[in-house]
Amino acid sequence: MIKTKVIQADGAVQGAIGNGNSAAVEAVVSCVDGVPSGYIDGSAEVFSGGPVNRKFKFYSNNALIVATLKDLQSLGAIFDNVSVQEDEFTPITGCRATIDATRLNSGQWVGSFNITCPDGLQLFFYGTFSGQIVVNREVFCQPLL
Repeated sequence: MIKTKVIQADGAVQGAIGNGNSAAVEAVVSCVDGVPSGYIDGSAEVFSGGPVNRKFKFYSNNALIVATLKDLQSLGAIFDNVSVQEDEFTPITGCRATIDATRLNSGQWVGSFNITCPDGLQLFFYGTFSGQIVVNREVFCQPLL
């Protein structure tokens, strides 16, 4: 269930996808006085070819671009300065995440999220996610260049 504090947000999405290669993600975004804000938070598990899958956690509270469409219940965002931690290893910083999500019904959305890191690590999930998306207001904002 999407947290109640997101009622003030312009858009929020949470969901999970897959088995074996699987992920859970939550993003909450707003456009405040023309400035993007929000966070992305989640985890991923990917097949490593060995007996144990690789497990990652990621987080950023630095929204770079925020776009929402209220009529379609659709959300897109780019986040900078994403931190990715694999198991007990030192976190990788300076990664970038994108998320795109469009509501299918009350319990599903279709879309993708992608995390790319400077060291070459890339996590990509695409398809039908179980979960919710709520768009309260149509916005588009990004920092001035």
